[in-house]
Amino acid sequence: MNDTSLRIEKPAHPAVLIIDLQEEQGPAGLAVENFSRVLDNAARVIAGARAMGAPVVYGRYVRDLSTLPLRPFEPVTAHGSPTFSAAETAGIEICAEVAPAEGEPVFDKQALSCFSNPFLAPYLTSRGIETLIVCGVWTEACVGLSVRDAIGQGLRVLLVKDACGSGTDFMHRIAILNIANRLYGGSVISTERALALLAGRPCCARTLEWPVPFRFAAADVDQIYESL
Repeated sequence: MNDTSLRIEKPAHPAVLIIDLQEEQGPAGLAVENFSRVLDNAARVIAGARAMGAPVVYGRYVRDLSTLPLRPFEPVTAHGSPTFSAAETAGIEICAEVAPAEGEPVFDKQALSCFSNPFLAPYLTSRGIETLIVCGVWTEACVGLSVRDAIGQGLRVLLVKDACGSGTDFMHRIAILNIANRLYGGSVISTERALALLAGRPCCARTLEWPVPFRFAAADVDQIYESL
């Protein structure tokens, strides 16, 4: 298998990016599986970042038809409003467990990637950020696209697997492995490893030497996921 263990002494100029941890993702809305666990782990990562003085930034999906009209084939309700993340609804609010502290910026977006907001990349660059520690939902959608675009911006990504989620845990695990197969310059890590790194304690994580090292099937998804 063409991947290897990398000893990370300390993330270079890190920031934490929290993606779409909004009220509508809970059981009464889009129903991310194990959402409370995702929130708990993300909250721990946020607390670790704040304790070490690392920036915490937020991406938030807000679909506002008054500023961006319907896209081709975009689904709407019977009343013509967005099917999720509609502007000025309670569901778009960031969950209290992971709410921004004073001064922590929220970058609203109307596409999957947080970098579709043109102000995010300049914000990170202006603060010398080199590493993004990423938590959020949905793993295969907004998280995956944000990770890809972060790599395109020259950022190293540490993706916190147990602080992310999707519609089912199986969907999430497959998405993590698909991201890991092309996670150039970064690693998939756990909440515990994220906290260790934020506190300045080194740890080992798997990193790519060659594309697509994880050739998985349903029978071994869990085994490979747990190895990351």
